[in-house]
Amino acid sequence: MEKVEEKYHLKDFWDFGLKQFRSAIFGITIILSLIVTTFIKIPHLARYDTLLICVIVIQMILLVSKYERAYDLIPIMVFHVLGMILEIFKVKHGSWSYPDAGLFKIMDVPLYSAFMYSAIGSYIVRAIKEFDLEAINWPHWLMSIGISVLIYFAENIGSYFSAWTYSYQLKAWQFVDLGKISSWTLLIIVSIIIVIELQRYFSKKIKVKNIIKN
Repeated sequence: MEKVEEKYHLKDFWDFGLKQFRSAIFGITIILSLIVTTFIKIPHLARYDTLLICVIVIQMILLVSKYERAYDLIPIMVFHVLGMILEIFKVKHGSWSYPDAGLFKIMDVPLYSAFMYSAIGSYIVRAIKEFDLEAINWPHWLMSIGISVLIYFAENIGSYFSAWTYSYQLKAWQFVDLGKISSWTLLIIVSIIIVIELQRYFSKKIKVKNIIKN
């Protein structure tokens, strides 16, 4: 009996991990792109521009394969725009920088950077589908902190591979300030609220259109 229960626990754990992987596929591929472009250079093309091409191709593949629907792009694009605004603000005030060259930049912020925020939106949208989640007694602090810790590790990977550089990392790389976890936790809470409200709004619009058609 214990072996049967253990088997089911392992299966549940595997299913959970698989769903998390599917939810985070956009973010995972972006991190892999950050790592790969550190070692593989395309002649006459700046790394930031290479990353922009990579993330656009990844997004197109997800759409063409119907892994993500056009409907899912609405909250993802909202994150993209908000992320770009935040990046411009933070870079302008010296919180971090993008020291490498790049053709596709707006106010010293490479365009690829906004896709990292899109990846958060993509994860939330996908996780809601994969786990069939509902927002009850929100915010769920433990879950928000858990996601924030994962983002914190991803942030360390990104800064280590010079995707961006914090002011205290200019002389030598060091771990990202742990205080960022609280910032990410707040962002995750707000992000989930944005995704849920957008999905509610547009799902109502789609239902109304279907009723009119029928």
